[in-house]
Amino acid sequence: MTWLGALFLALALYGVVTLLEWLYARILARPSLRQGPLGLSVVLRARDVEASIEDWIRELVRVLPDLLPESVELIASEAGSQDQTAAILERLCRQYRFFTWLEPGLSADKVLAHCRYPAVLWLELSPRTISGQVRELVVSALSNLSGLRVR
Repeated sequence: MTWLGALFLALALYGVVTLLEWLYARILARPSLRQGPLGLSVVLRARDVEASIEDWIRELVRVLPDLLPESVELIASEAGSQDQTAAILERLCRQYRFFTWLEPGLSADKVLAHCRYPAVLWLELSPRTISGQVRELVVSALSNLSGLRVR
């Protein structure tokens, strides 16, 4: 091989390496955080809130589509209530198609595994939660998430 052939071979290898670096930087190094539409998973972890849970859910169902133009899913997780919270949540989950009921007593990791979207709003509902503040709570939580447009 002459020195000219070696030079062309070196230039060809350099070109291939440069092309592979460019492809890696454009395609592989920055995978999308989501594969579908941008959305939000709202997890409701409830315990002993039978008096107010239905108002909370109906307020969320009313407020969330107005706040987010993208997809929203509600996930209900009951945390060992001594009242009728579980029965109310199960009934409401049958009413709304985007509302999922999970079996009682699941750990936080197992609940999070059911979320379809990378953005998760986790709401711990207790008897001290005030249902009239749903919109303010959701808006303040959503304002911290990048990529979601809150109206």
